[in-house]
Amino acid sequence: MKKIIVFLHMKLKSILLIFTIATVAFIGCKSKKSLSGSDEIDATEFVDFFDDIKLPINLSDTSFKRKISDSAVIGEKIIGSFLNDTIFSKQFKESKPKVYAIGKFKNEDTETYLVLKAVQNKKEAYYVAVLDENYKYITNMFLIGKNIPRSEVSNVEIDTRLNFNIIEKYKQKDGSYNQFTEVKAYNNVGVFMVILTNGLKKGEHLEIINPIDTLPSTHKLSGDYEKNDRNFITIRDNNKSGKLNFFLYFDQDNGQECYGELKGEMTIVKADSAYYQSPTDPCKIGFKFSGNKVIIKEQVNCGNKRPMNCTFNASYTKKKAEVKKTEPKKTEQKKATK
Repeated sequence: MKKIIVFLHMKLKSILLIFTIATVAFIGCKSKKSLSGSDEIDATEFVDFFDDIKLPINLSDTSFKRKISDSAVIGEKIIGSFLNDTIFSKQFKESKPKVYAIGKFKNEDTETYLVLKAVQNKKEAYYVAVLDENYKYITNMFLIGKNIPRSEVSNVEIDTRLNFNIIEKYKQKDGSYNQFTEVKAYNNVGVFMVILTNGLKKGEHLEIINPIDTLPSTHKLSGDYEKNDRNFITIRDNNKSGKLNFFLYFDQDNGQECYGELKGEMTIVKADSAYYQSPTDPCKIGFKFSGNKVIIKEQVNCGNKRPMNCTFNASYTKKKAEVKKTEPKKTEQKKATK
């Protein structure tokens, strides 16, 4: 009989424990008010609605494939009350996208980061909004989008140091892919600042440093000859008789495959012609001057000094020398004497 009583007592305790856990879970679930706009909420309830995110996280193309429950929708009224209703205007213009609460992470006891997703027809985008320690809105940043014009971002990595690694991948003319990375971090001024970049943006070029640009150019053949700012030859004076310095730069396909540079001395043969002879290989280049043009032609193959699929052969036009404007001297007028 005692065994039966003990068994029933243990069974009752188990039932009470299960009931207590279920009640707590139920109360916990009910504690999150809806953000659709139907419930009155305060700033703390608004932030608590966002689930905690453990860093690091990565947002990419696959992030747009995940289905999000409508229970995570944030109403337009709530957005206007606790964030800023212009957050999405750059990507969605005048449209009012459907906004979802994705999650949150914090910088200890200072700012809170809220991750949001906006959807309007085929357009989708992720954002991060920053709140201060009192949950007051400070700023936001677009992270990654789908079917968003002029957005090359392929993925965003948010690391444990709260750095946002924004990675752009784009296809080049030869079919290969290039990558540009921009690392941003929120600062105490209230903005996201760029702290590091790596690679080139789409359409961006490395700066060309002309090593002989500042040398004298008094010789009649000296000067700047060009097709454009990425295809040119600079010719400058040389302190050796019958010699000229030159720097040749060409980029025939926007920095993809056919580009290069060559610096050296040309030997003047006639008043209108010169040549360059490499001291280390058979490469020999001829220069023919005619009027305001110079025609360059490889006389012996220069494959060691440029990509194999192009040559130094080209024609360039001389730029007009810039005339420095000089201000007229002011002459003092003598005062008339009585």
